Amino acid sequence: MRALVLSVILIFLATPTALAKPLKVTEKTRYYSISGKSAADFAASMSSRGPFSRELRRRVWASATRSLSYRMDYRRSGKTCTNTGARVDMDIIYRMPRLTRRTGIRKSQLRKWRRMYAILLRHEKVHGRYYKQLAKQVHSALARKRTARNCSEIDRWAKETVSKLSAANVRKNLRFETLDRPNFRKMRRIYRGS
Repeated sequence: MRALVLSVILIFLATPTALAKPLKVTEKTRYYSISGKSAADFAASMSSRGPFSRELRRRVWASATRSLSYRMDYRRSGKTCTNTGARVDMDIIYRMPRLTRRTGIRKSQLRKWRRMYAILLRHEKVHGRYYKQLAKQVHSALARKRTARNCSEIDRWAKETVSKLSAANVRKNLRFETLDRPNFRKMRRIYRGS
């Protein structure tokens, strides 16, 4: 039920940190339409219309994706370059289902839909929390003062640092997928019992 689309955009610009907030995280929710008259219909509709997961090579019911970019600030002095700070931006996008028509659906099925949606949203928000933790870790690591012979060396260090932290974050998110199996079973009971 997950799509981990992890795109890291690397931007290296020398600009004063005073011009911009050093850490910015935005969260947005985008919806796709589903239909049906029962919880089983809702499940089938999500399976056919949900976002595509490259990792799972199939459609999923909901997803949380993130895009991370950063910018290093430098001070050159003689034959050395020192980073004086960093700006980190992260955009988190939740893709969630939206039941487009509620007319003609029994109240009991609408209650099931609300429960299904709540389970999906709770699951994706955990991934969002992990992504926010990553943004803070990246900012904290890149903001530490570091001096090198040239700024390209700092750029390489920053790229490696972000790559390592991102890889650890991917593992954390995949571990959560395994740990959240009870919620998947709860979801299955809702739509199979319709």
